[in-house]
Formats: sequence, C-alpha cells, structure tokens
Amino acid sequence: MTIVFSSAVPPVFARDGVIGDVVDGVQSFTEWGVNNLNNFWKVIFGPDFNSASEEELKAAYDNYVETLPASGYNSDGSLLYSPTPYYLYYRKQGGALGSTHVWGCPHWEALGDNRKASLTGLKAQFSCFCADCAFIVSPQDGASSYEGVSGTIYSYYLLIAPIDGYYTPLNDIAATGRFVSSSQTENFVVPYSGSEAFYSRGQRVEDIARSFSLYGTGYGSGSLLSIQFVLPVYKITPVSALSSDIYNITTRPASITGGNYGIVGDNGQLTKVEDNSTIVNETNNTFYNPATGVTVPITNWRYDYSDRSYKVILESGDTATITYGDENITISQITTTEGDTITNNYTIYYLVDGCGSVTPPCDHDWQASDGTLPTCTRPGSASYVCSKCQQTKSEAIPALGHNWQVKQTVTTQYDDTGQLVQQGYTIFECSTSLPWFTPPPQT
Repeated sequence: MTIVFSSAVPPVFARDGVIGDVVDGVQSFTEWGVNNLNNFWKVIFGPDFNSASEEELKAAYDNYVETLPASGYNSDGSLLYSPTPYYLYYRKQGGALGSTHVWGCPHWEALGDNRKASLTGLKAQFSCFCADCAFIVSPQDGASSYEGVSGTIYSYYLLIAPIDGYYTPLNDIAATGRFVSSSQTENFVVPYSGSEAFYSRGQRVEDIARSFSLYGTGYGSGSLLSIQFVLPVYKITPVSALSSDIYNITTRPASITGGNYGIVGDNGQLTKVEDNSTIVNETNNTFYNPATGVTVPITNWRYDYSDRSYKVILESGDTATITYGDENITISQITTTEGDTITNNYTIYYLVDGCGSVTPPCDHDWQASDGTLPTCTRPGSASYVCSKCQQTKSEAIPALGHNWQVKQTVTTQYDDTGQLVQQGYTIFECSTSLPWFTPPPQT
C-alpha cells in the first residue's frame, strides 16, 4: 500500500507575506542565488556574476554541467553515469519455417546491420518508443491476438567512457512490463545483475544490453505485450583522483540556510524559516526538513547536477529527494513501515530579504483527517492535520492480530463396536476480522 501526503502548494509568488498572483517576496533560484550563493556563482559563472542576466547565469550553469565527467556525484567520491539509449530489436532463432526472425527499430536499421531476416510465420507486429526504451508487441491489423512470439527482445545502449575508471552497474531491474491476454493481465519485473568493468576515457562501448527472453514465459501469444527497459546507471570509481575543484561543495547549493527560505501553510501564509540549518549538510551528514523542523542523520547522499537534486538515505533506511528547482525547493520524503510506503511532499520557497512573517513554532493541535484501518494481518495508517497551522503528518497503526474465538466444537464419536464414527474437531473464528478475510483453522 502506498499513501501520499502533501504540504505543497503551487509554485506561486507572495506579496506582504501572503501568497498572491504577483512576483514579490519569492524569487527564482537564479535571482535568489546571486544574493545568497556567492561562492556557487563565482565557480559557475566567474567573478562578474553580479552583473550577469538570469539567462546568462542559466546558460553558464548548463555549460558547466556539460563539462563535468558525469552529472551524478556520490558522497564517497564516486560518480554516477548513464549511457545513451542506442537501439531496440527482437530476434528469434529457428522460426516457424526454420528461419531466423529479426526486427529492429529505425535506429538499428540505420546501422546497416545485415542480420535482418524475414518475419514470415510471426502473427504479430512490433513497435517501439526508442527514447523511452519501450518495446510493444501487438496483433496484426484485424486480428484479436498475436501469436508465435518466443524470441528475445533487446535494448542496447551506447557508452562513451568519460574518464578512466571502474564502471559498476547499480540497477537491480533490467525492465518492467505488462502482458494482456483474453484470460489474464499481468505486470512483471525483469531482474538484472552485472559485473564491474574497466573502461578507458573515450572508449566506445556499443554492446551494453538489457534483454528479455519470452521462452517459457507464456507471453508468446496474447493481445498485448509491452516492456520498458530501465536506463542503466553506473557507479564510476576513477583510477586517478579528480581535481578538487570539479565537484567541490561550492558547486552544489548546500549552503542555503534558514532565514533565506520560507514555507507556506494551507492558509496561504508565507513564514520565514528561522532555524539556521542547511537542508543537506554534507559535512555533518544530516538532513533538515524546514517544513517539519526535524533534523536526522544520513548515511550517504548523491547529487545530480543536471536537475540540482540530492537523494539522501536516512539512518532509518528511508529516503528523501531534495530538488532545488527554478521556482522553489521540493522535498519528497518516503517512509516505509511494515510494508506500507508513505510519501510526504513539501514545497520550500526562496525568499527576498525581509519578506515573510516570523512566527514562533506552532503548538500543534492534531486532528485526525484520513487513513486506513488496520486488519488482523496488515497494518493501517492514520493522517492528521494541525487545526492551527494546517501542517500534516502520518503515522503507522500496527496490525491488530487475531483474536480467536471458538465457533463450534464437535466431539469424537464411536459406535458400539468401538469403531470411529466421527473425528472430533474445533472451529475457531477471529472476532476482529471479517469471516472471509481470515479463514478459521480446524483441529
């Protein structure tokens, strides 16, 4: 079960501390950063950043990201890199007529591969969305189902190594898919495991592939088969230490502190955050959520320069994604309790100096608002809203556990000769669950 709560409001602007329709009180990341991230913009743009236009600063940032060996950076000093989608194709050895069936996307055909063979005997048609690494098998025109598809579908990627190093695939999943027939609909996951490899800077690797074999799956005939391959992510451990300037902390917006950003409740009031804490503190390894006022330890983090986002793993094992967007900061905090996944979303605003009211912390008055009831075997959840500031929170409710009650007892019976006529037994029923939810055991 997945539950999503949100204390976010649309990315609008403020006037006199109240959310309105005019640009006043809240700034964009670029405008705000000129006044609050001096070291950041000196590295990205140069010493004259104060006189640069917003468009020039944005272009400078994009250019800086392009110069990086990889846009992903880990707290342990390794890099994160994804290759480029290359082409998709299907191959089946020994078809209905003893032939080899091959079908490839336009990108595959453009390579001039001479392995393409007849699709005779296959009662199916193929299509693909190369940018999304998605492959679709469907019936031919006029047919209600496809048949004879029992080969292997491949998604190939092009890797041009940005630096000398050891490349370790991180994905556990190669693809996700969906199969539909007249009798069933099934979603499936294709697992993946790979090994570390060494690549030299500039080395071109074209044979990186994820595959899905239909043999033995029962998906060879149906009304629809769609599969989307997951773009590989590699952890790169450089052979040589990188320059300390390339991924220096000043190239990330981690220095945003309290007093420079604000939060907005459901009542539309913009409130300055007075706690002088960074959201992601790379030095102390902590994560501070301005919307809740809670600081927790983190075990590691990674930063994506392409969208200015941190993904942190908390000491509890839960995760949070913090994105420094153009208009605001968004925080998505995911908590898993006894199999239930709860997502809380928050929006934080870049404040103009002197904007936003300063209010003391709320003495919360929590009122129940929504949730799911627990059962004997599955936990529930409860959500609450503060009647004073409209902040929300959620809590897990433990499963109730069975409360067995005797429903019926039948005694053992024998006839006059001592032969067993009726074996005795007792039927129990759980008093806290619906009869059809927990079948009573027999003894």
